[in-house]
Amino acid sequence: MVTTAKEQADRIKRDSERELAAATARRDSITAQLSNVRNMLGTLGGASSLGEPFGDQAPAAPAAPVKSAAETTEDDEEPEEVVETTGGKAEAKAGKGR
Repeated sequence: MVTTAKEQADRIKRDSERELAAATARRDSITAQLSNVRNMLGTLGGASSLGEPFGDQAPAAPAAPVKSAAETTEDDEEPEEVVETTGGKAEAKAGKGR
């Protein structure tokens, strides 16, 4: 009877250790997967904090509208610099990079 109890205890211990090893391997796999997702989100500009689950994040602020070339006006351009020449005439000089 004592030997049967010892055998049963050993079997339970082996099964428990095997299940613990499997659970640890699953946890490590999930942790690695989450790390990869965080890295991918970081490269896209949507990095997630380690302590913040996805549902607790504040909504993103709306982005400023981007003007197309057709909507760009002369007011958006740099002002011209007026330079006097030797003949007393004023000459318009474009701003930087133009």
